[in-house]
Amino acid sequence: YDQQAYGQQKQSYAQPGYDQQYGAQQGGYDQGYTAAAPGYDQGYQQAGYQSPAAGRVLTATLQLEDGSGRYYQLREGSNIIGRGQDAQFRLPDTGVSRRHIDIRWDGQVAMLSDLGSTNGTTVNGASVQDWQLADGDVIRAGHSEILVRIL
Repeated sequence: YDQQAYGQQKQSYAQPGYDQQYGAQQGGYDQGYTAAAPGYDQGYQQAGYQSPAAGRVLTATLQLEDGSGRYYQLREGSNIIGRGQDAQFRLPDTGVSRRHIDIRWDGQVAMLSDLGSTNGTTVNGASVQDWQLADGDVIRAGHSEILVRIL
């Protein structure tokens, strides 16, 4: 295969009558060419693009950093943290609002939202309203610190 001669040939992709199989016959690559061989590249086209984490089951856990060993495994959807009766992860802390934080978990990503709490929320020392959590982040609500584990 002569790269110089091939590279100098005029390619007329957009003109009528262009032989779309020319590139394949010469060993080149033609984006307009569709393989006639059954099963050629069909698995990739049907599966589509998947992120590197796709197919891998992740779990997200919140661990209360007060020495009690209390933890809460996030469920898919909304997870309310607060001191109220309707909170999934209840914190007995007077500095925490009844509905302080919502963490939405979709199996891959955990998004924190402060629910208009009186004392606010910090992640890794920075005051936040909305934040995409990562493994090792530390959430502070009131006087409580919560370690995020996403594995």
